[in-house]
Amino acid sequence: MNWFFGLTGFVISILTLQMTGASFVFAQDTQRHTTFADTPFSIWASRIHEYAQQRASEYWKDDSKIREFLVEVDREVNARQRDFEGLKVAADQTSFIRNLKSTLVDEKLNQRKVGDRVFTLKATPLSSQFLPTSESAEAGARNLSHLGHLFDGTASGLTVRQSAASFNLGPSRVGVLHPFSDRGSAIRVSPYVTGKIEGSNSGILDSHFKVSAGLFYLRSVPTPASAAGWNSPAARNAPPGGFSSTQHIESFYGDVGKSFSGPGNTGLSIFAGASGWQALAQANLDANMGAAASRRALGGQVTGSVDWQTEVGRLTLYQNVFGMMTEGIYAHLAYAHKTLHLAWKTAIEAAFKPLTTSIDPSFFLGSGDKSLSLQGHFQRSESPFLPSERGLIATLAQELTERITLSVSASIYRRVYAGSPKPSTLGSAQVGITIHPSWGPRASLNAQPSRPLGSAQFTPNRAAATLSTLPSMGEGQALMTEAMRNANSFSEFAAQIAKIAPDYRSLLGVLAAIGGTFGDLNYDDRNTDKYTQDPDDIYRQVRSSWFDSQHRNTGVCITQTQFNALLANTISGLNGLGISAMGAGFNVPDDHGKPSGHSLLALIGPDGQVTIQDWSGLRPMGTKDVLEAFRLYQNLQGVPAAYWDFTDPRDGRHHAYQFTPEGAELLNEMTVLGKPGQQKTQWWQPRGNNLTMPFGEQAAEKASKR
Repeated sequence: MNWFFGLTGFVISILTLQMTGASFVFAQDTQRHTTFADTPFSIWASRIHEYAQQRASEYWKDDSKIREFLVEVDREVNARQRDFEGLKVAADQTSFIRNLKSTLVDEKLNQRKVGDRVFTLKATPLSSQFLPTSESAEAGARNLSHLGHLFDGTASGLTVRQSAASFNLGPSRVGVLHPFSDRGSAIRVSPYVTGKIEGSNSGILDSHFKVSAGLFYLRSVPTPASAAGWNSPAARNAPPGGFSSTQHIESFYGDVGKSFSGPGNTGLSIFAGASGWQALAQANLDANMGAAASRRALGGQVTGSVDWQTEVGRLTLYQNVFGMMTEGIYAHLAYAHKTLHLAWKTAIEAAFKPLTTSIDPSFFLGSGDKSLSLQGHFQRSESPFLPSERGLIATLAQELTERITLSVSASIYRRVYAGSPKPSTLGSAQVGITIHPSWGPRASLNAQPSRPLGSAQFTPNRAAATLSTLPSMGEGQALMTEAMRNANSFSEFAAQIAKIAPDYRSLLGVLAAIGGTFGDLNYDDRNTDKYTQDPDDIYRQVRSSWFDSQHRNTGVCITQTQFNALLANTISGLNGLGISAMGAGFNVPDDHGKPSGHSLLALIGPDGQVTIQDWSGLRPMGTKDVLEAFRLYQNLQGVPAAYWDFTDPRDGRHHAYQFTPEGAELLNEMTVLGKPGQQKTQWWQPRGNNLTMPFGEQAAEKASKR
């Protein structure tokens, strides 16, 4: 069996109809079928539609067969009202017949048959969207921001079907990214175009694949620094209009699975998938495998799945060496119930990751032309750099007419860190009207004000005051020199620093001095990625270069960052300072203004305030919110990043990608892992198992109905 598992909604799948029990039998010669009283209209209609999809190519050969089929179905619907719980729902019937006509008639207008292949070429509407925000809304959304898009949509697509296989070229999309609700963002109006190829096949194994590629003209500008010296040198020297460059983005997704019927009308499936993308000088590759089960129970359908997700991450402390690592274990359980009048579904997903555990419940209720959905998120963190989170989104939708839908949503999102008892909280509301004309562009108008309800936000005065009290470079170098004279190993050096620089302020000076020395005398311009893993060896090379002023190729930015993280955490343990240090990956502009990867040291001080060390520079961020501090520092660089790479403070290995607002929007709009044009939650991440787990669950559900 085979069905469409894509993001655009216009490719018709070819489904194999296998029914037993409460079902219908369609005889080819007479075009007749029977129904059973215990089959709800919604289930009966979906089975008729599946049959229509299965026989679509045959009906295309003869227009009279299409007309006969539609007349027969309409007659059967009206004649079997008592079978469908004795009620007539005109809206459901109208929608049902309209969808059948779309499947059998509209597709025929754009299809050509060559041999045993059916080609379908469609031009589908462009959609537009506008997110008006007031000055106060823009200011309030800075803490937890997102990007808006001016317009986006499907331009064209080509579908090729042969037997149980389906191949789709398209759709292409055009759009513009723009930070409507975050003036602090570095990104400016940036147009993009992207296209996609996807296909599927049914046989011994079911499989799907998707590949996309796109271009966007990236325009960005450094946000004004509230204290001198915060920006990177390239950002300080940016052209008046900011940076601009043509960027490319690619992504892929593929899965394979097998479903089979188990005992007691239970459907089972096993599945595996892989996905990847690259953009903004960053990339990610993940793979997953799992199993799903589904069966009729309690008057509805119970479905569950488990999945093991892996991803590429940094394996070593001091080098850019990557390998596959466990990202998390996921479990999902859902119960769905449908009647003639009502459809509802409740689900819960749990994710167990190295340093976080999350529970995401959801609920959907639909009746006729109205629906309500609730999405929740609860995350507990064991890392001082990753927050504990709570979030809730509620959405009401009302179909005013066949072509116009009104939606209202409200959300609240809160995160808190171990070192900051005061949470960052954002509340938002959105009102949207979507028009789906029978031809021409689909128009969407959304108003989305948002404001903080109390947060640990950035405070420029505090940041500037902290900067003025930091030790000078001379102070840090003097302490470093004194310690180096009396230490021949890393452990001896750490003990000396703990003795002569017992407070946090003095330690910051030493870290800046080491960073400056490493950048000037120990940076490997060749980027060989073959560096020592021994802190003693790194220390001895830095020490020798400091005293003899000779250049040694000790390592790159990640080497220096992890060395300082190890030193800071060691001294904090010796002196009981109560600080945490971690290496993190950012983007900074290169000599041509394009995004380029760079590793920085993030420190959480005894008071919970975040400071970032970049070579010899110290940047107090004026906030206890780590993600807020990272967002501020990223925007000061004048170029966006797709994610920030968080490393484990204990050993420097990768343990999490934290996606930026810009990155989440870009990956949602331009890769096969997102849902273009749809609003995301604050906690959405572009993972491959977002697609693979539903694929496995759908396969198990279908197997339970054979």
